[in-house]
Amino acid sequence: MPAKNLKRLIAFAKARPGQLNYAAGSYGGNVHLCMALFVQMAGLDIVYVPYKSGNAGLGGAGRCFNFASPSSVSTALYSERDRVFRFSS
Repeated sequence: MPAKNLKRLIAFAKARPGQLNYAAGSYGGNVHLCMALFVQMAGLDIVYVPYKSGNAGLGGAGRCFNFASPSSVSTALYSERDRVFRFSS
């Protein structure tokens, strides 16, 4: 992921409509609804990929981005391949 902040992440996704994806554990669950709201508010065209567990495949091939709890991304913090953005309301 070349983007290093949220503004660049949105620009990166807008430049690739329909080519990026995100995962969520259950349809209508917290992660799915947060991502759906983010996608709508940012005006993105990204694909929802259902997983059996919320953050399955975090950082896996083909997986672009997701909302997750701090405890579920702790290993990604030390990864050279993954990038973690943090923000709050």
